[in-house]
Amino acid sequence: MAFSFRTVALATIVAFGPKMPDACNKMLGKSPAATEPPPPPPPPPPTDSAGPIAPPPIWQPPEPPSTVSTTSTKIDAGPPSEAEQAKAALEKKDYKKVRTLLAKKVEGGKGTPDEASMLIEACTKLKDKVCVEKAKNPPPSGGP
Repeated sequence: MAFSFRTVALATIVAFGPKMPDACNKMLGKSPAATEPPPPPPPPPPTDSAGPIAPPPIWQPPEPPSTVSTTSTKIDAGPPSEAEQAKAALEKKDYKKVRTLLAKKVEGGKGTPDEASMLIEACTKLKDKVCVEKAKNPPPSGGP
């Protein structure tokens, strides 16, 4: 006796009908409530003894730095340059020190215009006409 595929399929459906998925039960005309009751809802998440858990913080961009004058937070970059030393000496009216610091540099054509004007001022106060002329007319940078 040979069973057809339809006979085997029908016997399987009838035998395992209560355990079938809801979609199959609907196709066969059975109500889904007749199978198994729905699982209970999951328990609420646990809370800390201090209360519910706070949500994570939201990222905020950092605040821009406040405007601080650079003179109050000056970084020590080593000893002051000759120009800075000469400017300080000029403010103290130590004209000989200004001349000593800047004369070779400016007369050699390697000084800046600011250094040249400081040297001219110091040499004028010292009444050193040769120094004033050399500071006003330095040789070209590529000179001897």
